[in-house]
Amino acid sequence: KAFTNGTADFAGSDSALKDDEIEPAKQRCEGNEAWHLPSTIGPVAIAYKLDGVDLNLSTANLAKIFKGEIKKWNDDAIAAENEGANLPDKNITVIFRSDESGTSDNFQKFLAGATGNWEGKGKQFPDSVGEGANGSSGVADQVANIDGAITYVEAGFAHQKEAEGVKIAKIDFGSGPVELSSETVGTALENLKFKDTGSEYNMVVDSSALFESKDAGAYPLILTTYNIVCSAGYDEETSKLVKAFFTTVLDNQNADLENAGFIPVTGTHLDRLKAAVDAIA
Repeated sequence: KAFTNGTADFAGSDSALKDDEIEPAKQRCEGNEAWHLPSTIGPVAIAYKLDGVDLNLSTANLAKIFKGEIKKWNDDAIAAENEGANLPDKNITVIFRSDESGTSDNFQKFLAGATGNWEGKGKQFPDSVGEGANGSSGVADQVANIDGAITYVEAGFAHQKEAEGVKIAKIDFGSGPVELSSETVGTALENLKFKDTGSEYNMVVDSSALFESKDAGAYPLILTTYNIVCSAGYDEETSKLVKAFFTTVLDNQNADLENAGFIPVTGTHLDRLKAAVDAIA
């Protein structure tokens, strides 16, 4: 709202502009299109606590766990994907976000797209299975306190709990188990597909294609946060400042960003973003 009413020069949003927001944004930009720059990348970790087990999970088993169809850690379906692992005869405790969240929204889209075995949607996660906790820190704390617990959470919060025994599962998206890392998220970013917006610089991620992808060595369970800017229509001074700001952002992604649970963009995707910033009039 601050962007479309002209009190902010750009916006940050976990979601692209809705259909009824596109025209107000265009008016705010003096009749020019607003562009989406997906420049903040936050991977979602499948975090769990299970002493002595380094876990592999297929997307199919992941959906079954969160639906309550797989209830024990030594279930045959999990054992088949973790040959040689000492899986305990222990109940699985599912932890979900009790508050509305973009992470829940995207995780449900992922489960539906990747498996076809998920009916829920939206920012409110179903409460029929497991225990709810408030916020990202809340679900991470809950998993750290319960041996046998599992959740979905932004990677940074999972890493903060590693000293308390929380681990991050490797996920098999269809081409073998993939560890969450800068490299595997980078591979997913290289293969991003975008919706047809009429401009190569207006990059709205096709989340369905992303979440259904099975590219080898890629970790596509990621959230893309958009910076939304005017393609043109700023006064000269504001245009210089906006371009300078985003150039600085893109040129200074480092270990601090990764330590906070985000992935510095590199390669083709970084080139796309820099070209868009350069093209702002």
